[in-house]
Amino acid sequence: MLWQTLAILAAFLFAVSNVIDKYVVSQHTKNVKAIILLFAPINAIYALTIFLIFDIVLEITMFSVVAFITGILVAPIVFFWYTSVVKEDVSRIVPLIVVSPAVVAVLSRIFLNEVFAPLTYFGILLLILGGLLLSFRFESGVLKKSPALGAIIAIIAILSVYNILIKWVLLTYPFWTFLFYSTFGYAITQIGRASCRERV
Repeated sequence: MLWQTLAILAAFLFAVSNVIDKYVVSQHTKNVKAIILLFAPINAIYALTIFLIFDIVLEITMFSVVAFITGILVAPIVFFWYTSVVKEDVSRIVPLIVVSPAVVAVLSRIFLNEVFAPLTYFGILLLILGGLLLSFRFESGVLKKSPALGAIIAIIAILSVYNILIKWVLLTYPFWTFLFYSTFGYAITQIGRASCRERV
């Protein structure tokens, strides 16, 4: 029951964070880049804390490099997330992003040799159909696509690759070591972006 409880807790925290994100962009600022840059020092501190507490060994291996790359992938995911939140209601964005596990399931079959029951693939089909229904709406009798559809598709694509890489790394790599390199990769990416902006 532990993993079910953690999964429910994660879903609850994700929902709360979604509401907070929408509140910030609706009531305070729509400057996506400014919001994202705040995460750079936070993640740098987070990575340093993990490094000190769990006595992480600095190394350059295939696993540490892939873990670092997952952190880099988080940067565009966060950017497209806030871009979509500015343009669309969170209640419509999240169900669309739920299509991501369907893509992950297909990629898992190809790259990780994971095989699911026929009922699972049927569920994947329902997810995709649900996502398609939510990506369009009627306005004044005219069918229109979501203004954030492009950003959401980008999130689904990058997030799917991100999840596959995580699954592959964690098959053999310690969790906290992975989390350190991933968080460090994200922090470095955002600090680099901030530095480039200042030079320009």
